[in-house]
This record gives sequence, C-alpha cells and structure tokens, in this order.
Amino acid sequence: MTTHLLERPTRRAAESAGTIGPNAVIQTVNALTELRGPGLCAQLLERIGKPWLLSYRPGAMIDEREFVELYHDLLGALGRAETSRVMARAGTLTSQYVMRNRIPQPVHRLLRALPRQLGLRLLLGAIGKHAWTFAGSGKFGYTPGRTPLLTIERCLTARDQASDAPICSFYQAAFEGFVTTLIDPRLRVREERCLACGAARCEFRIVVEAMP
Repeated sequence: MTTHLLERPTRRAAESAGTIGPNAVIQTVNALTELRGPGLCAQLLERIGKPWLLSYRPGAMIDEREFVELYHDLLGALGRAETSRVMARAGTLTSQYVMRNRIPQPVHRLLRALPRQLGLRLLLGAIGKHAWTFAGSGKFGYTPGRTPLLTIERCLTARDQASDAPICSFYQAAFEGFVTTLIDPRLRVREERCLACGAARCEFRIVVEAMP
C-alpha cells in the first residue's frame, strides 16, 4: 500500500546534508512574539543581531546553521529554561503549520478513523519520508510498537550541548502535536534520552497518558 500523507513543499532544495525547512526559524520567532510580546521580541532580536528575522520568509530550504545559531543565541540571552519554553511552543506551531498546509483534510480524517497502531504506523512512515525537512544533517528513525520510539541522531538542538536532562523540546513538542491531533489526544511524547546528556542519540517515546 503506497501512501502519501504529507504533501511535498513546492520548492525542494537538492538533497544535500545540512538544509532544513524555514519553519524551524519562522516559528521560533512566532513563539517569541507570542510568549514575550512583539516589543520584547523585537528588542531581543535586535540584541542578538538578528532584527531581520521579524520579516524572514524564505521561499526555499535553508542552511540548518541558521536555526542552530538562533537557538544558541536564545540560550545565551534567555537561559536554558526560558529557551526550552520558547522552543516547545515553536515545535507546536511548526506541527500546526505542517498539518494545516501539508496534510490534506481527508488524510486527517482517515488517520483519526483508523485503529491507533495502524494510524501511527502510517503517520510515522510519512514523517520519516520527510525527515529531511527537520533533521538536516541529522538522521531520523523510528521503531513501531505499542509505545513507538522516535530517534534523531546528531539532533540539531542537542549538538555541542551539555545538560543533566533532555533538552530537545522543539522536536518533542512537534512530534506530540502530530500524534495528539492526528491520532489520539491522549498520546504524549517524552524525550527519554538526549545527546546533550551523553546518550548516543536523542530518543522520544510515544505513550498513552493515564486517565485520572
């Protein structure tokens, strides 16, 4: 059975390593605006030397270093905890954009109507085929099952970082946005292992939230 759940962007760059979709940057700025307000967001972007990001709308894939550099700038300006909050919101906004613009509504209805495990298999397969849009020079993989495991090797938000706890809130929130909206609202995604904590790769587990 051949499935094409996600529509390909209209302009795809050559499949060279190190490029990602511009939404990683665009939605990070949108998250900053939403959480801190337009004025403070503009001041922050000015302070880190990137005021032009307020109107940043590239029409093609971008160098992954643009996203990584913005992420590192935010860590320096806001600290780990606040940056994690901003990146989590950016991940959610990214998933919402993709679902609104890249996944046709009939597919939304199909995935929600299918048994959970089948729906997850189809969704994760589609995400895997489009991993080049978010993993860049990293490598995305997944293992299906009752609690599927998603993995990113050389994850962009964990490279060159050291932390006592997993830090890839952007990816965790993006993955959770897809599965809660398209499969089951009780599903949650948890980052269990992180490159920044010394793990070989970042690992995200999909679980069913226990009902009260």
